[in-house]
Amino acid sequence: MQGYLTIEAAVLSEPGKMPLPVYEKVFSAAENGFISETYKNLCCMKSLFENFTPRCVRTLDRGFDANDYYHYFLKRGERFVIRTRKNRNVVYNGKTCNIMDVAAKYKGNYRMDFKDKSGKSIPDAMAYRRIFQVQKAAV
Repeated sequence: MQGYLTIEAAVLSEPGKMPLPVYEKVFSAAENGFISETYKNLCCMKSLFENFTPRCVRTLDRGFDANDYYHYFLKRGERFVIRTRKNRNVVYNGKTCNIMDVAAKYKGNYRMDFKDKSGKSIPDAMAYRRIFQVQKAAV
């Protein structure tokens, strides 16, 4: 892998729901002691765990749909949402099935509305269809 990669994390401010950067690292796979990109991402997650309440929901995109991240969050009891890939299998009601089959059982979309500085509501600023918070499921 050539070049540099970045890891960034942001939180939403309480009053204005504005994103505030709280973690950023630039690294290269060519550097001495490099272990993996997953390791670097988990270092970021550990920093969030150390500096923010576990009540904060960690929200991640498809790039984090990997067992290493699920195991990390479940082991620590942290709340999280990971946008999964369509080929993800989960255990639902004691049976292994594709996550899209589970998603089809739920009506509607999950969404998060935000307010701008003037207090005007901005609907559907982050709309993900069928996001699941995996709690005590085997992945």
